[in-house]
Amino acid sequence: MSFKEQLCKYGKGEVPVKDMLKMLMRDTVKADESKLPHICSLDWEFNLSSIFVEVNTPLGPYGTRSTAALTVNASGEVSFFEMFLDKDTWKEKTVSYYIRRPKSEIEN
Repeated sequence: MSFKEQLCKYGKGEVPVKDMLKMLMRDTVKADESKLPHICSLDWEFNLSSIFVEVNTPLGPYGTRSTAALTVNASGEVSFFEMFLDKDTWKEKTVSYYIRRPKSEIEN
């Protein structure tokens, strides 16, 4: 599901960050070869062209080790969600906090 489709699915409601991150940032769809920059081997560029990269090389696996999303809503709630590879296991971490608005801004 594309980012635009995700937004349409939730309308004006809040998009669940974890769902968005898991769906969009784990996208393995490769780019059209004709749109690659041709600055290194075509095979290498093609393998690295997706959002989520997983490639086996002669030196071992190469690819995405972490991905993150930062959200800020109108009430000042900030959330940082991260998915990261720890050894061979994908883990998740969320940190949330609030940003206080300056008093002068609240009074206006």
